[in-house]
Amino acid sequence: MQAASPSPYGEDEDQEKSAEPSNFNDGKGIKVSLCFTPLLLPLTNGKKCRKNAKATPENRVFFLHEDQTLQNLVDRAIDSINKTDKLTYCVGNRSGLFAGDNFTLKYTINCSDSKDIQITNLMDFANLINEIKQLNPPAAGFKLFMNDASADLKLNSMDSLHQEHGEDDDEDSDEDDQENPTKKKNSGPTPEELSQNENIARLTRMYACKDWSCKFTTCYPMPPDVTHIHLTHLHLNTWAAAIGAKENGVDLEHPPNTKLFDPTFNDPNDIALLSHHRLLTVNQNQPAPPSIIINNDFKDLAAAMQGHHNPLDHPPPGVNPPPSQPTHQPIRAALVPKMTLAAFCDYYELHLIIEGKLNELNITGPHALHFVSNQQLADEVRLSVGELADVRDAQERWLLGGWQSSQ
Repeated sequence: MQAASPSPYGEDEDQEKSAEPSNFNDGKGIKVSLCFTPLLLPLTNGKKCRKNAKATPENRVFFLHEDQTLQNLVDRAIDSINKTDKLTYCVGNRSGLFAGDNFTLKYTINCSDSKDIQITNLMDFANLINEIKQLNPPAAGFKLFMNDASADLKLNSMDSLHQEHGEDDDEDSDEDDQENPTKKKNSGPTPEELSQNENIARLTRMYACKDWSCKFTTCYPMPPDVTHIHLTHLHLNTWAAAIGAKENGVDLEHPPNTKLFDPTFNDPNDIALLSHHRLLTVNQNQPAPPSIIINNDFKDLAAAMQGHHNPLDHPPPGVNPPPSQPTHQPIRAALVPKMTLAAFCDYYELHLIIEGKLNELNITGPHALHFVSNQQLADEVRLSVGELADVRDAQERWLLGGWQSSQ
């Protein structure tokens, strides 16, 4: 119930409007932005209420004269949300204490440090009005938060009920997953993955290659002859996983004893090794390619252009000219136009794996293969016998102009 009594500050609490116009908002008064949080609606049968659930707040705006009272503020707020039959309060005649039977009041003044100040008596309301007057903004206003206390009590009782029955938020998360099947949980890396990543980082820093003649950035100097083994992602992952598994004799200075880290490993069933030996045999049995000699003699041409004549061309009278010798025109070889590596592999139907291996060593086309030996293609490019045979066959067809026959 509401208790109407004379204000201790000499104001008439039943007065709705002051005789003088307001000094704020063009005479309208202080702007009040009301935010009322109502009670949660009752749930239908078979449905559960989520933990920390909140009802949708109701927002209203009205103006209040600076000479009006706390009772006027509360009445205007209750009338704006049509809760006059549900929300009740009382104000003490002597103490001036304000007590809402089923709601609470808080305010926040715009453009100030006064935030979430609870109104518990008439003095709190007087401080609110005095602070707005001291700030004297042209558009004075404050936010009034009115929360239904029944809603807070119900939420607290639901929390205690969850704790009593041992329920947690797992059901809520399961419901969220069912409602949003595309929603995925962000799971971080496992401790084993973190440890393996740390070992990979240590190995990368530890074996950064400082040999300027080496074309790789990360190498392991394999004893005893310090042979460089290029540490690829497969090497680093294998080494780090062996360290994490605590394999015998494996640490940051000793790699696992596998074929991957042994350049001298000879496996009779190794296809790459057999291909390498087969390639050497094929190269030894192949005849030497024909040599083409190109003679470029521009001496006589330069003399003719400069007007110099040989005295034997016009001998004096009575002198027989020397017998003429057959003129041999030099053979001039035409340069084969260059092709890109991608066009070369595509035209001669070379496998993408071959193209990737050649591209890794920055071979730009078939014209560059002329300067690369079979030994280098087998050792550094890691071409098998069949792959090397396909590359050399395509190169020979390119030299003979086979690419022009289709044009």
